[in-house]
Amino acid sequence: WYAAFDDENQAGEIPDEVEEDLDNDFKYQNLFEVLFSPELHLLAAMFEVMPEDAECNRLLAAVLRLIDRSARTEVIIKACVEMEVANTLDASTMFRRNNMSLRILKMHLHKVGGGFLKEALCPVLARLREAMQQRRAKGCSLEIEPARLSPNDDLRLNVQDLTQHAAAILDALRSKVPKQLGKNMESIFTQLRLLSEARFPNSGHRVVASLFVSRFLLPALL
Repeated sequence: WYAAFDDENQAGEIPDEVEEDLDNDFKYQNLFEVLFSPELHLLAAMFEVMPEDAECNRLLAAVLRLIDRSARTEVIIKACVEMEVANTLDASTMFRRNNMSLRILKMHLHKVGGGFLKEALCPVLARLREAMQQRRAKGCSLEIEPARLSPNDDLRLNVQDLTQHAAAILDALRSKVPKQLGKNMESIFTQLRLLSEARFPNSGHRVVASLFVSRFLLPALL
């Protein structure tokens, strides 16, 4: 199983011969039980001391591959959601800490939705880039902070145009959502909303929006 964690294996992919071995050899079940116990103590300890860098991301990708092979993806993701809610003192600070549960959630969201975001957003962002180039040629921007406006900016027009661009992004996302992606994310967001509401009343939708926007959508836009 070490091949899944090999530094040369940049994508965290498990070689075919190792995958077959994982499927056929019951001794690896002990590895799965230790790594992916319901409390996730070992994984939490591992990522507590690891910085968020390329090496850690490769390890995390390999861990997610092993989670898939162990048929525990849904259980592990739910456990991460539970840990994030339980370890947060205020709903407004949820998903701010760079802990193990958030890292796994971010990687999982990217895994199931990265291709969708690329397909949905590339055309919209291309149009936005072209519009920004035209604005810069005129000495204008899309700034909406009054103190940072340039002499050629019109705040009202900037707000109007920025709203239109944001609406175009949301429309592209809604029109492109594949059925399976919706199911995968729905289970995560539903659990998150219910747990958040139980711990922080009236916070469910804001917390879901925070995860979707700050940890899924914005990284793709940036």
